[in-house]
Amino acid sequence: MGSKKTFKMVENTFPTGYTNNIVMATISSFAQEQQEDLAQKKAKELNLPYLDMKTATLNIEALRVMPEVRARQAHALVFDKKTREFSIASPRPDSPEVQDLVKEIKKFGTVHIYVVSEQGFEQFLQNYQFIPATREAIVGSVTIGDKYVQTCSDQQDIKTFLESHFTSEFDTSEMLVWILAYGLASNASDLHIEPTPNAVTLRYRIDGVLYPIANLPKNLENKIIDRVKLLSKINLNIKNIPQDGRFSIRRGAYEMEMRVSTIPGPDGENIVMRFLNPNTIGLGLEELGLREYDKKIIEQELKKPNGLILAVGPTGSGKTTTLYACLKKVSTKENKAITLEDPIEYKLSGVEQTQINAKEGYTFASGLRAILRQDPDIIYVGEIRDQETAEIAMHASLTGHLVFSTLHTNDASGTIPRLLDFKIKPEIIASALNLIIAQRLVRKLCQECAQEIPFEKPLKTVIANILKTQAPYIENLDTLVQTQTIKQARGCDACGNKGYKGRIGVFELIHVNDTMQECIHASPDELKIKDLSRSQGTISLMADALIKVLQGLTDIAEVEKAVGPVE
Repeated sequence: MGSKKTFKMVENTFPTGYTNNIVMATISSFAQEQQEDLAQKKAKELNLPYLDMKTATLNIEALRVMPEVRARQAHALVFDKKTREFSIASPRPDSPEVQDLVKEIKKFGTVHIYVVSEQGFEQFLQNYQFIPATREAIVGSVTIGDKYVQTCSDQQDIKTFLESHFTSEFDTSEMLVWILAYGLASNASDLHIEPTPNAVTLRYRIDGVLYPIANLPKNLENKIIDRVKLLSKINLNIKNIPQDGRFSIRRGAYEMEMRVSTIPGPDGENIVMRFLNPNTIGLGLEELGLREYDKKIIEQELKKPNGLILAVGPTGSGKTTTLYACLKKVSTKENKAITLEDPIEYKLSGVEQTQINAKEGYTFASGLRAILRQDPDIIYVGEIRDQETAEIAMHASLTGHLVFSTLHTNDASGTIPRLLDFKIKPEIIASALNLIIAQRLVRKLCQECAQEIPFEKPLKTVIANILKTQAPYIENLDTLVQTQTIKQARGCDACGNKGYKGRIGVFELIHVNDTMQECIHASPDELKIKDLSRSQGTISLMADALIKVLQGLTDIAEVEKAVGPVE
C-alpha cells in the first residue's frame, strides 16, 4: 500500500502525458533521499559520523580485511585502512553483529565506525568484484575461532594440554586447529613439525628462538602431514623431494597466509610453516627501536627523490621489516612504488609487488630491468646477490629512482668493501649510495617480571669504556652509566615463563655525506670506513644494544647472543 500511495502522490504532481518511467525515476530518487535522511538521523542519534556514498572514497585493498560473505552477514565492511587503523561502514552500527565485528578488529588496531544508508552499503558491496587477484590463489583455509587461541593462551602446561588432544578420538582437522592456535597465541613466526623414530616433535619459533612444545604420537604422523599437504596444494604421493605450498588461516574477520615447506628426512617428512602475520610488518619507523638521532637521519634520506638505501645484516635480523617501514613512509598516491621479492610474503597497500622465478629466468637482475621500464619512482629489491643486480640497482638510483635493498654483511662498515667485491666502481658507489642501515634483533624483557640486579662495577667499567668512545653522539650517556641496577629475564605467566616478550632492533647507520663520498673514491677497507663513520656520529651495533640494556629494554645475555661478547 505504501508504494502505491507514494506512486499516486508523485504521479499527481506531474502534468498529464508524462510516462510511468519518468514518474518511477522520480520515486526512486525520492526513496534514495529518504534513505540518506534516515541514515543521517541514525548517525546523529548514535553520535557517529555519517558517510555519504556520493562523496566517500573507498580503498579497494581495505576490502581484503574480511570476505564479502562475512560483510553481508554482519551488514558492515572495512572501507579504509591505515597502519593499525580501520574504518567501518554500516547501516546498522548498533546491531550485535556489528558490535562483535568491531571487537574482533579492535584486537588489531583502532576502529572508526561510520553510518551509511542501506543503498549506500549495497553500493559499497559491489566493489568486492574489483579486488585485484595479485597473489596466487589459496586452495585451502583453516578457520580458528578466538576460543581456541584464548584457551591456548590460558594454559599453564601447554604441552600436556596439546598432547591430550593428540589421540584417535579427535578429528585430524581439529588437532591441526589446536596446533596452529598455539602458534597464534604465542605470536610464533614458524612452526616445525619434525618426525623422530618414536614421535613427531612440534617446535615453535617465538621471538627468534625455537622451543620444543609438544610431541605427536608416531601413529598420527601421516594424518597430520597429509592434512597440511592437502591444505597447501602439495602432492600427497611425493615424499622424497622438497615441496612448497600455501594455505590460509581465517580468524574472525582476518585472514593470515601460511607458507609451507616440506623436505624428506630419515624418519619422515619435515614440515616448516611460516605464519605470515601482516601485523608483523605493520610497524612504523618510530616502533622499530631507533634512537631519535638515527630516526631523523633515515627520515631525512627518505625525503630525497633518488639514491640507494641498504639494510644489511644476517637472515632474520629484521631488514625487511625496516625497509617495509621506509616504503610505507614514502609511498603515496602521487608516486609509483614497485617491489621485486623472493617470495612475496606480505601485501603492501598501494605498492605494486612482483616475485622472482629463477626457474623461468626471472631473476633479481632481469626483474629489475623490467621494473625500470614500468616508470617507477621507488624500487624495492629483496636482495643484492650478485654483480649484475648491484650494477642495475646503482644505475637505477643514479637515474632518478629511490632504491631500497638488502645485503648480507656483518656491520655497516663492511658494506662498501662488499660492493667493491662486486667490481662496482668506487665513484659509482659514492654517487649512488645514500645510507646504510645495519641491524640485529634482540628479545625485549617482559616488563611484568624483569628482575633488577646490581650493576656490578666490572661490567659497568666495560660498558662505560665501550660507550665512552662514542660519547658525543649518545644522548644522556652520563645519566645512563650512573644507573645502579640493570635488568635480567626471569619468567612469568604473561611471557609463558620465557622472560622475554617481543623483539626490538639494534642499529648502526652510516650516512654517506660528502666526506664519506671522498673516502669511498679511494676504495677504502672496512677499518677506514669504520673510523670515519665513528667520527661523524655513527654508533656501533654493540653500543646501541648496550644503551638498550641500560634503559631496561633487554639484558646482557641477549646482547651477547645477537651482537657478540661484551668485553
